[in-house]
Amino acid sequence: MDTFGLWHNPLGLITVAIATPILSSITILLGKNPLFTTHVPNRKLYLLNLLGLGYLHWGWKLTDFPVVAVYVGMIGTVGAMVWQTLQELDVREKGEKKASFGTNLPTFVIIYALALVLLRAIFVIQVDITQLGLAIGICGWLVNWLAQQRDTSTSLSEGGESSIWEVIGGIFLGTGSLVTIGTRPEQAIAVSGLAVFFFHHRLQTYGLR
Repeated sequence: MDTFGLWHNPLGLITVAIATPILSSITILLGKNPLFTTHVPNRKLYLLNLLGLGYLHWGWKLTDFPVVAVYVGMIGTVGAMVWQTLQELDVREKGEKKASFGTNLPTFVIIYALALVLLRAIFVIQVDITQLGLAIGICGWLVNWLAQQRDTSTSLSEGGESSIWEVIGGIFLGTGSLVTIGTRPEQAIAVSGLAVFFFHHRLQTYGLR
């Protein structure tokens, strides 16, 4: 809607008013499908996260809003995903069911929606990538953290999928660091801190094994 400039004329506004509830309803219906929500600890929070990432695509014609949208999406998603994963792990520890929210289909859908916001800012709006280095690093940290939570609840023979996610997360962390070194030192330090946290946790996990 934002790309087509539907906000600039009455007919476009009518289209937005009709399309928004329809598309939101479709998202909610798909999100309630057991395929997506069987292992989701909090379905309402999951759907809110998914819808929020969609709504963040609005208003990108406003100055600096794409950067704001990316960081709001990143921080909001990290909060929601970490909370839900910890909830699921807590349930598993109580012996109620096996934890599986870490890197499954619902998680992939959220990461995909988050990546769309980030990639649109970089390649479509062409935001200076150095402004988004920390966001890229946060995304990489989230992917790694989710993979590690899954890895700690599975055996080594089941860790192949998690290893792939960790490689992807590592690439994001490395990219976030590279684009900020020498240009935005405060972001580079923050990304480095996320990387240290990741490697420290990884050493602890594999050291215990």
